[in-house]
Order: sequence, then structure tokens, then C-alpha cells
Amino acid sequence: MAQIAKMEVQAEIKSPASKFHEVYSRKSIEVVEGEWKALGSVQLWTYFIGGNTEEAKLVAERVDEENKTVTMNVVEGDILKYFKIFKCTIQVTVKDKDSLVTWSVEYEKLNESGPAPDAYLNFAMGIVENIIPYYIRDGHSTSQPVNQAHHLPNICSDKIHKIEVHEGDWETQGSVQHWSFTVGGNSESIKETVESIDEENRSITFKVLDGEVLKDYKSYKVTTQAIPKGEGCLVIWTIEYEKKVNEDVPDPHAYLEFAVNITKDIEGHYLRA
Repeated sequence: MAQIAKMEVQAEIKSPASKFHEVYSRKSIEVVEGEWKALGSVQLWTYFIGGNTEEAKLVAERVDEENKTVTMNVVEGDILKYFKIFKCTIQVTVKDKDSLVTWSVEYEKLNESGPAPDAYLNFAMGIVENIIPYYIRDGHSTSQPVNQAHHLPNICSDKIHKIEVHEGDWETQGSVQHWSFTVGGNSESIKETVESIDEENRSITFKVLDGEVLKDYKSYKVTTQAIPKGEGCLVIWTIEYEKKVNEDVPDPHAYLEFAVNITKDIEGHYLRA
């Protein structure tokens, strides 16, 4: 019987935890429901991962501003082809002169032999490398979030191709987005909702509502958290998932790899600014 599983990956970046957190808690891609500051908001993302273009609709489950943590749950998209549940949490934590970005992925495979979402975690880490410097380039202030739908695809165009907000906006929990991206060499799309945004802990959680990933998993949530570390931060990505009955569903390793690559892209963009 398939069970809910959880995976996590971390990356240290030379970017303030607060700035990385803003990217995921407020940055506009395409809000389909709600607002960026509201739980339950839904966004639509289009991205490129593993050589493929994918889309995902996510719902904001939790936003913790104090801890700079955001949790998103994928509700629709390519990723749900493999997972019943796919949820991501991102947290940015201060660590000396850097920041520690932690991506956590909670997922459930559609079947036990399905792959783990490694590609998605690497994808996320790649985004981290390029996103932060966008705040200080072209006249943007490092203290003011950029709320334009096209920014993430421009920064990580080889991974994220398109993000559309279907409900709400980037600052509201419960907003719904649709993502198109490439992961593990395949083009996918998901519909996710922002389940929570924790500004204090710099974390956000997204829940997948629809998409390829849900073909293998019953549930799929992603949480990212940025923990301050010096002048940079530690980014942690966590995926919480539950596989479907099929024993062949793999753990979502590809999605973790995807997250890691995004993190690296964001940092690279920041350092080039």
C-alpha cells in the first residue's frame, strides 16, 4: 500500500533570506485564484525541467513570513502523472554571511515503483541560483518584491516556461497557479495552490491540485524555507507525497533535483547582478 513520503534538500546561497523568501511568497507568475497574501491562492506555472516543458497549478497552503517559509500544494499539472500528492515547502534561514535555502517535498507516488521527485528538487535549487539578483537588476530594489508574471520564466527559462495565476494573486494563501516546466527530460504542467505562507520563518507550502505528477501520486506538496546564514541563507526544499496503489511508482527524486537547480539559478542571477 502506498504511503505518504517526504524528501528534503538544502542549499547555501549568498542572498539574504528575506529576499529569497519574497520570490516564492509574493513573486508573480500567474495567479488564477485569490491573492498572494492569502492562503489557498492558486498559481499556474510553466517551466522546463529535465529537458521537458511542464505546467503545474499550485495552491498556497501556508505562508510563514517570520520564518520565511512557504508551502505550496500541486493541484494540477504534469507532475501529478507520477504522484497522488505533491507538496513543496521552501524556507530561507540566515547563516553567517549567507542564507540557507531548504526545499522540502512531501509526496505520495501513484505506485511504489514510481520515481522519487529528485529532478524537481534539483530544479528548485537551480531557480534559487538565478532569482535573487533579479531584485537588484534593472532598477529593482532589493527590498521590494517584483510582481510580474513573466519574471520567473525569464530567470529560469530553461526550466520554468510559463506560470499563470488562475485564482487570487501571489500574496494570498489559497491562490492557484498553473506551471509549465521541464523535469527529468519531460515537459509537464501542474496546477497548484498556496497552502501556507510563513513570513516569520520565511517558508511557503504549495499543494499540487492537478498535473502529470498526480498520475503516480495521490497527494503532492512542496515546501520551501529560507533560513538566514550570515549575508546569505540556507534554502530547504521539502516534498511531501503519497504514492498511488501502483508499486512501480518511483520516489520523486527528479523533482528534488529540479528544485536544487532552480536554487542554483537564483543564486547565480543574484551574484551576476
